[in-house]
Amino acid sequence: MDSEAIPTTVRPLGSRILRGALSGFVLSLLANAFLFASNVLIIPRVISVRDYADFTVSLTFVALSALVADLGMLHMHTRMFAEAEEDAGAGREDRRGRLFGSIVALRVLLALLVCALVLVIAPLFYPQSMVHNMTILLIILFISSRLLIVRAAGESLLRGRGKYYISSLFVLLDAVVFLILLLLPVHHSLEYVLWSYALCYLPGFCLLAGYIVRWMRRERIRLSVDLKLIRSMFRMALPLSLGTAFFTIYNEGDKLLLDKLSTPLEVSSFGAIIRISMGFALLPFVLGSVVAPELTRLLVRKDYPRSKQLVDLSSRVLLVFAGGIALLLTGCSDTLVTLLLGKSYAASGPALMWSGWLLVPFFFSSFLAEMTIAAGRFWLTLAYTAVIMVVAIATDLLLLSHYGAVGAAVARTIAVLIGGIVLVYFERHDPFLETRQLYRSLMKIVGSIGLGVLALAALASVHLGLWASVAGTLVCYILAIHFTHAMTFQEILALLNRIKRGGGEASVL
Repeated sequence: MDSEAIPTTVRPLGSRILRGALSGFVLSLLANAFLFASNVLIIPRVISVRDYADFTVSLTFVALSALVADLGMLHMHTRMFAEAEEDAGAGREDRRGRLFGSIVALRVLLALLVCALVLVIAPLFYPQSMVHNMTILLIILFISSRLLIVRAAGESLLRGRGKYYISSLFVLLDAVVFLILLLLPVHHSLEYVLWSYALCYLPGFCLLAGYIVRWMRRERIRLSVDLKLIRSMFRMALPLSLGTAFFTIYNEGDKLLLDKLSTPLEVSSFGAIIRISMGFALLPFVLGSVVAPELTRLLVRKDYPRSKQLVDLSSRVLLVFAGGIALLLTGCSDTLVTLLLGKSYAASGPALMWSGWLLVPFFFSSFLAEMTIAAGRFWLTLAYTAVIMVVAIATDLLLLSHYGAVGAAVARTIAVLIGGIVLVYFERHDPFLETRQLYRSLMKIVGSIGLGVLALAALASVHLGLWASVAGTLVCYILAIHFTHAMTFQEILALLNRIKRGGGEASVL
């Protein structure tokens, strides 16, 4: 959407989304910064490469087992809470207490099922020491914000009410606690790291529970459990549960395959590298968490023009940021790896570069998949996750034994690129997507990224120095974004003004 197409009508929706996204992004950015310091800067340095590989594999196995309890319900429950809030605000039946009580009961039972599953299956594949590690990590099934099980019931309630930033604040507290535990002057054995990881989520969980109790008392909401509603959620969640299983296999499977097809060093390298690149990936998750309930409300009201505006602007913001991050990591990946991880990971620069290019299709396709759930098209999300899982596994099997961590990053990039194409094709007629405008925006942003790559090559050839070349590349990229009208300076200023003023004459939504 070009800058001259921005409407001038005053809309409170714009302020709410922009401020919610900004506050949620800042809090999530801080939380991820603390987690980055813990997971990437501290843990690989205080335990051995072998122990770090065991830590990665143990956490991955528990995360895969947790699929039984996740069922992809976070986004579905967010959508249900958004609809319930809309009904309560309009004076219709207040279903919030029955909905929340049923969700909590369901998730607790499923978490207990996962505990039993891990304790039965893990000894068949791993030695007793690894089973012990996984047993410690079972605590996070109940209190973690990373595994979307019991705690996710409260987080979906906050998201449905447009309070994503509050849950982000509690996640930030957990991250700070984890970092403090790792910085304590004690012996950092693998078991100490595991217990620290498991218990750091307790403060945020307690605060979240307290917040929800206060909200229920203020709104005079009484909890109840509806078995019929639980059965209905199971049926609704079928495509989402399969989709979550497929996505988790895509997200975690390469680590397990690396453990079998490559070396512990490649497992550790990829585990550290993917945490660096995925630290940037919080932007689409934060923006999607803020935008999704708003899109649900707009579609319930049949306000299709504003829903198209919302998705178009959000998609362009994500793609512009992803392109800049990819160029940044391409220019200085080797230096960043050595600086952040130490000389023992110096050979992982190419893997970080490829993981940077992974972010371009990942930003777009993950956001669009969340909008698909907000629109109630659960089966399309299943198709997307099935595609990225199959493509990722197939390319992993071809690449991992020869290219290790680099091969895993390339496999992920190919998978999400193909998955994004599938999403756009099947959503081309949806009421919240302006397909022609999307194609134009994609061409402009991809062209701008291409100009950035040419600028990086040209600046590197004249030996200006690493950081001067990277800075010059980003300047060229930003100018290309502006002059192609992928996102103009006027639009950026309008966004900033909207956030600052919370209203006024200029509006993007």
